[in-house]
Amino acid sequence: MAEDMNVKAMSLGQRIRLVRGKRTQAEFGLSIGKRRDTIVRYEANVDVPSFLTLSMIAGMGSVTIDWLLNG
Repeated sequence: MAEDMNVKAMSLGQRIRLVRGKRTQAEFGLSIGKRRDTIVRYEANVDVPSFLTLSMIAGMGSVTIDWLLNG
């Protein structure tokens, strides 16, 4: 997933969006127990997910929490 993009230059929100892929924000939110508006705030870098939520997002994308946070 990350090989084709300069993920170091991406924000946490952009990496969450990359993990979300083609799923809608509502679909993605349901899969991790969050509402669509919460996903919007994560992707806009307004809010930062908790460690538990980061863990669920990482699992959805088969990436590490470190990758989500740091690229």
